[in-house]
Amino acid sequence: MNKYFFLLIVGVAMLCACGTTKTTSSANVVTQKTIKVREPNVKDVMTLLERSGYQLFTYDLTSLLDDRYDITVRIREYVNGVQTGEDRVLGLGENKWLVSDFDPSVQAQITPEMMVDPASQTYMWADQLNIGFYPSGIDSVAYASIESSMGGYPKQPFKLRPIEKYNNRYEYGFRQFKLEKFEPNKFIPLVFFGSHWFDERANVIRFCGDAELTSDLSNEIVQYVPHFYIIEFYIFYYIYTISTYLYSFLVIFLKFVL
Repeated sequence: MNKYFFLLIVGVAMLCACGTTKTTSSANVVTQKTIKVREPNVKDVMTLLERSGYQLFTYDLTSLLDDRYDITVRIREYVNGVQTGEDRVLGLGENKWLVSDFDPSVQAQITPEMMVDPASQTYMWADQLNIGFYPSGIDSVAYASIESSMGGYPKQPFKLRPIEKYNNRYEYGFRQFKLEKFEPNKFIPLVFFGSHWFDERANVIRFCGDAELTSDLSNEIVQYVPHFYIIEFYIFYYIYTISTYLYSFLVIFLKFVL
């Protein structure tokens, strides 16, 4: 009796073990084949937009807020390495507005909650610059939005040229310039927007080379790009700041003279 009871227990144990193994194996198979829903992240969205012709470059201008400047953006066009046409100059205005810039009747209506920086009594400031490209709906034209956080130009047209040997094919790429030491009253290149080119030796269309360009355009990729634009940034001291410095100098000078 004990012998048969022992065999019964062993048999039940083996069945349980087999059942457990099958269940675990089945669970593993299900886990391996499961597809889960995931929310797209910013990188996913940016990749999709870039493949659709959208590109955004953002520049931090907060270090320039200590003084007052006028901001200007210049666009230059080049064909086969030679500048063509006239400069396109876009004035973006002042880099900040103080409460004291307004009429006294308006100043009385401006509350601290309406200011970007109540401590310095600053009503608005340009703490960043955005240069964004987007499709126009026409293959031969691209649009760009060039704006500071205080406003700008939302629809600047860029005429494009077809790739050599492909009369109806337009492909353009971007490069950013290596940002050098900032200097007022000097144009600083920010974005390079250029056409792809046809490589006859390899029989392919290219836009490859340095990921970052230098301001002297000495990078090898530049010599191959048949048509490109350069977008530059420029600031000069706001006239009120200059007037204040001149006035202070004049007062000191007159004290010594008189």
